[in-house]
Amino acid sequence: MNNNYVSDNEDKNAVLVLEGNYQQFEQLQTLFESGELEKMLGIPVLELQVISQHKNLDSVSSKKSSTSTTLLPLTTEIGKKALNLRQWFQNNFDPDWEFFPVVAPVAYRSVNDEIPAEAIIRAKQINLGDAVTLALVISLSPPNEDGEVEIIIKICPCGLTKHLPQGLTITVFDELDDVFEELQANEKDPWLGLRFYASEGQFNIRLVLQEARVEEIFEI
Repeated sequence: MNNNYVSDNEDKNAVLVLEGNYQQFEQLQTLFESGELEKMLGIPVLELQVISQHKNLDSVSSKKSSTSTTLLPLTTEIGKKALNLRQWFQNNFDPDWEFFPVVAPVAYRSVNDEIPAEAIIRAKQINLGDAVTLALVISLSPPNEDGEVEIIIKICPCGLTKHLPQGLTITVFDELDDVFEELQANEKDPWLGLRFYASEGQFNIRLVLQEARVEEIFEI
């Protein structure tokens, strides 16, 4: 973690802000729950929180509780860069994006027919809570005469689960942060998907399930 600083909130409790990602927060939370964090810092620690904008201390609560932690919804990591999808046409893939059959073999057998044979397909595991793991699948077809790329997005369950969790919402935002499309899973949906064409620009995919939220940023 870096860019750390200390400020006082309205209740006159010290607020220590640590910039980092959610995995690092989980490590701090483990130390907090075991009591080791207080020993390391030498001061009482009343609460841990995740905030989306570290300069906005108004979003940090300072409840005087020594037994509970507050976890705000998961969000995009600060400073996260957009993934350039056109690099896939040069066989340049981020390690997190693997072959679809490897990430979700059961879902692959039911969804594969929906994707063009000439398309490049990669999938990434998305964790939404302790017991929910999904596959975010991106399919890219080669650019057409107008330079447009057909993009197919699918959200599938991982493992042996055959249906998405009810209430799961997928929202796609354009580069102006306007909602392009939004879908919500019912209890018997095996997957959610949408298809569109794009020549350039940026879009975000946000997955929300109850209090958990994960966002991925892409560039064409």
